[in-house]
Amino acid sequence: MFKEAIELARQNLQRGYKGFAQKALSKAGWGKRRHPLAPWAAFTYLCRAIEDSCQVGVALPMIGLWPVAVDGEPNDADLDNSLRLVERLIPAQASRSSPEQRAAALMLGDPDAAREAKLASILREVDSLPRLDALARLGREPDLWLNRMNPGLFDEQTIQAIEWLPWRGKTKKPAVWSGLTVNDDGRLELRLNPNAEDTASRARLEVRWRAEPDSLAKGVVDYLVEVRSGPDTLAEKTVTHNGKSLQKVIFTQDDFDGLEEDARFEAQVIIGALGGSACEAAESEDFLLCFGETATSAKSSTGKVRPTLALALAHLAVDDETFKQLALDPGNRSVFSTDKNGFITCRLDGKIGRVFCPPLIAQLGQDWANREGALGRWRLTVRSDGTRVGEAAFVPVACELGNERLAQQSRQLAHWMAGSQGPLGILYHHEIAALNQYVLAASDAWQQGTPELILINTLEVVSLAGRTLGLIVLPIHPLRVAWQQSFDLLVAHHRYQERLPAGKLEHLLEHITGAHYPSFLPGIVPGEAFVFADTLGFHAVALARLRLFDPGFRHFGAIFALDGRVSV
Repeated sequence: MFKEAIELARQNLQRGYKGFAQKALSKAGWGKRRHPLAPWAAFTYLCRAIEDSCQVGVALPMIGLWPVAVDGEPNDADLDNSLRLVERLIPAQASRSSPEQRAAALMLGDPDAAREAKLASILREVDSLPRLDALARLGREPDLWLNRMNPGLFDEQTIQAIEWLPWRGKTKKPAVWSGLTVNDDGRLELRLNPNAEDTASRARLEVRWRAEPDSLAKGVVDYLVEVRSGPDTLAEKTVTHNGKSLQKVIFTQDDFDGLEEDARFEAQVIIGALGGSACEAAESEDFLLCFGETATSAKSSTGKVRPTLALALAHLAVDDETFKQLALDPGNRSVFSTDKNGFITCRLDGKIGRVFCPPLIAQLGQDWANREGALGRWRLTVRSDGTRVGEAAFVPVACELGNERLAQQSRQLAHWMAGSQGPLGILYHHEIAALNQYVLAASDAWQQGTPELILINTLEVVSLAGRTLGLIVLPIHPLRVAWQQSFDLLVAHHRYQERLPAGKLEHLLEHITGAHYPSFLPGIVPGEAFVFADTLGFHAVALARLRLFDPGFRHFGAIFALDGRVSV
């Protein structure tokens, strides 16, 4: 309820203020896993801003940010500086610097000597108060608001780049200082020991980086270093530039005290510069974060989500040979894995990419592999609201004269895919014999077989009354395999022969969706047919009965939803 109320309040702000308020809430911790912003504080802040537009900056202390004087349309860059002032002047942990030293570090200049003395005096006054109370006190001093107080620190120098220093050395083993270990799959791990009794046995993670230019003076940049897993921030620290070439921060086990002891994450460190800098954040190699010796699948993973594995690997593989070798070795667990949220993760040379695999595709792909590629289709019953009833039932197709070769090639393809992450976890490379033979065998069998044979590896969706509503053509259907082979070949050609950058390549191909492939299939009942109706993500399509384009078909678009429902 609070979430909806906050969004309604934000929408009532004046034009030009909504984005600023949204970013302010984000900076303050709204929606974060660790140290989240209290909903009531967020709501009250927005109400103040609705009542008086100037309060969008003045009321920032209510959500833990330094007050900003707003004259005209607010500037988003002020929020970074607001956060920097809070972290520098009212740190969450006790500061080793005196209030006078912290005030002097802002470089207010000689004309503002009185302002600097006043700031130091108030900082000493509020040093023992909680951060929100201290900010409330400072908020009552208009001459200390940002934009009325202009720290020279923000204008002194500009950071150009951040370079993360790898944890691994030439031997591919992690440096001792990193605090990481390597598991049997060659993956980096940080293991948290909840039963550790001494400091030596407690986990620590050290992160190092360099900034450009290397002439940056001490204190001119503040860094936000986050340990993330997907959209979640597991731990974070703010670090001030030390004026030296090497920068570093250490996370201890206590920084992860909010995690469940049976959790397991695929994590990554993100190092960014605060203060509205255009400098791009640096990303580390991903690693596993877990407690003890747990062997469960990762709870979530990190990395950019791509529509299909070929596009993900186009961003990672530097040449055609690497791309081909990954295609021929889909069972390589040091490169490919799947987390509990259904994301297939690929890792290569410290870079990662992800592809989402809908649960139903994963389930049917596994069932097909368990049946050793047996010829057949599945049938799934749904209620009128789209809710699934039970599990999909397998309907075998008899192995008759003329389709023995297809049955054999289907079995061989299932064996080849057995060690992979499923139909969405392989590259459909044109040199993979198992894929080629499967498609050719299907083409030959369909020329002389029954129409039912063309419906292999599809999912029939039926109502509670047993009426067929439509058909879903799965990624392992021969026609979809052939289409995916063509798409993956197109990706490889443009990426490695035409040398198109991966980002431009993805933009070029973003309108290719696999729609109308196939455009139609024979019906289950003689005299009927299925016709194309919609795409279901990138890897499957939905077909409707030619004589019954049923309104219930609108539910198919979400049959792959995580909650198992079939409603949109």
